[in-house]
Amino acid sequence: MNNQESEIADATEDELITFLTHQANQAWKAEPPQPYLLSNVTPDLKAQGKSYRGAVGEKGLAQWALSAEQHKFTVVRHPTQKAKVGVIPFGEVYVFPEKRIDSNAENEPLQTTGARRTKPIIVRFLESLSRLEQSDLVKIEIPVDIIVKLMKE
Repeated sequence: MNNQESEIADATEDELITFLTHQANQAWKAEPPQPYLLSNVTPDLKAQGKSYRGAVGEKGLAQWALSAEQHKFTVVRHPTQKAKVGVIPFGEVYVFPEKRIDSNAENEPLQTTGARRTKPIIVRFLESLSRLEQSDLVKIEIPVDIIVKLMKE
C-alpha cells in the first residue's frame, strides 16, 4: 500500500449525504442543469482524501443513494444506459436526453428498455412530482399519450 492509499479515510453516511447534496446542487447550476453522476464520486472523494465504501457498507453506491435520498437529493437513472446514475437536487426533475451524442447516432436507433424496466422510471418520476407543492403541481400538464408512449418504450 502506498502513502496515498493509506491517507484515504472512509466517509460517514452523513458526510456522504452532504457531499452528494452539494455535488447535486453544483451540477444543477450548470447550463443546462445536469445530474451529478455517481461515476464521479470515487475520484472526487479521493481528491478530498475520502472513500464512500465505509458509508455504503455492502450495498452498491447507487443502491445506497436510493435509500438515502429522502429530502436531500433525488436519484435519476438513464433509461437505456444502466450505468448512468446521478443525483439532482431534491424536488427537481431531470430526464436524460434521448439523442446520442456520438457521430453515428443519427444512423442507429435508440435502444429501448421495454415497459417492464421503464415503468419504475415513470413511477419514480410521478413520485417526484408528488413531492412538489400544490402551487407547482397545478402548473404541470403531461398529456396521457406521452405517458403511454413512455410506457411502451
